[in-house]
Amino acid sequence: MTKANEEKTPPASEKNATVEIIIKLFWDSRKGVKDFAAAQKVEQEIAGLAAQVAAAEPNTAAHADALEYHYYMLLWLAKLATGKAERKQIRGRAYEAGAASVSILLQQEKQTDLHAVFSASNLAGNLIREEKRYQDGLRWMRESSTLLVRMAGKKKLPKSILHYKWYTQDYFIALAHYHLGDKKLAKQIVKRILRLAPPLDKASWADLKGIAKAAELFAKIQLDELKASREAKEK
Repeated sequence: MTKANEEKTPPASEKNATVEIIIKLFWDSRKGVKDFAAAQKVEQEIAGLAAQVAAAEPNTAAHADALEYHYYMLLWLAKLATGKAERKQIRGRAYEAGAASVSILLQQEKQTDLHAVFSASNLAGNLIREEKRYQDGLRWMRESSTLLVRMAGKKKLPKSILHYKWYTQDYFIALAHYHLGDKKLAKQIVKRILRLAPPLDKASWADLKGIAKAAELFAKIQLDELKASREAKEK
């Protein structure tokens, strides 16, 4: 989990006792002494319990929750690892579990809440910002955005969710395109975010942070264009 999303975990499952055990193990592991060996034992226990859920209730919301918390546990374990190669290997396992969880959530026939939207966005944001895996992150963020729009249908989104779409989903989509070299599309997206944003003197603290991120990316694109223009003139 990124720092921004670290505490924004989905609610505990009310239908599967094993998933609730997994969730408790994860949060308990975050308390007390930060010890890699102890955390590794917890991760192995969570992996075993997640496998039990997969066998008992495959491709269900409970299965997705089990995998999601295994993903969180692996990210935590990677933070505690001291070797660079070991951290990379653990994070690779984490994103496999995270992607599997999100895939299951997105396949659910009835989406009754925003759990799948937020889970896909969190995974995508981590892939783009932390892992620099822009293509993978872009794919998951598009999935998240598409689901949000589909769930909204013709209804007008509440401001909080609408701003989430702009400052999280749209921003990360623009950031991924920027790093993938499509700066023209990235610029179009951030210009739209800034155009739709509320006036600064009426924006909330959270909105101001989102606007600032979009403005910073817009400025980077502008600087890149100025640099390219000057280099072209000097040739």
